[in-house]
Amino acid sequence: MAILAKSKLGLFEYFFERTWRKRVSATSCPIWKTPAIFHETSGDFSDIDSPRAGGRFEITGTAREIVSEWSDEMNMQRAALSQAILEASIVGAKLRLSADDLGPNSPLLKPRRHNETMMLFLRTVVLSLPH
Repeated sequence: MAILAKSKLGLFEYFFERTWRKRVSATSCPIWKTPAIFHETSGDFSDIDSPRAGGRFEITGTAREIVSEWSDEMNMQRAALSQAILEASIVGAKLRLSADDLGPNSPLLKPRRHNETMMLFLRTVVLSLPH
């Protein structure tokens, strides 16, 4: 019986290695340059899961280049973008970012008011600690 259980586990591990690991790989977050997970996608959008940026989002290659050129002085835009990603993640959506979303008049890059930021923080705490 133990041999049978071990062989089933071996099949599971084999399947896991062959399927999941091919579609998921470690990368860095294009927004913050911190560790993130890249999920395989088709087309121009890359599917990124970044805890530092607020969750899972999709970004085009052009938008990735724009964000990578942001200087350290643009952390306010990074924070605003992270808040938009987090807000989408809270409701179970995935934000799709293109170059048009990162323009100078983009509502995604506008800093939130203090009370909006505090409400987002409280919603995040409630969702992560339901009791």
